[in-house]
Amino acid sequence: MSKKLKIIIPIIVVILLVILFLFLILNKSEKEDVLKGLWDIDGNTKYEFDGKGNGKLIVPNNEYIFSYTIKDNIISIDFENETSIDVDYEYEINKDELEITNKKETHLKFKLKKVDDNK
Repeated sequence: MSKKLKIIIPIIVVILLVILFLFLILNKSEKEDVLKGLWDIDGNTKYEFDGKGNGKLIVPNNEYIFSYTIKDNIISIDFENETSIDVDYEYEINKDELEITNKKETHLKFKLKKVDDNK
């Protein structure tokens, strides 16, 4: 192997590793869950999203565990307890405010305030 080739190969490997690292970092940031955190509706009712597809609806004296998915501008909530009614909300986020609207049945609209990013 020539001296030139011995120098060029490690440089190419380093460049490829840097490109791979940047790709992984950028790809991860695109998938960040915008709902992650604790959102308050009225001081008593809260939604908590863990950023990994799980969450809970918190009301006084009770919590309802659910899984959720986000596609386009729709949050689909599937409650663990089968007696709870699963729901799809159309959502819009503006800084620390989340507006959710149940478009299927009642057209109820809720405005939530983010109270904690780390939940």
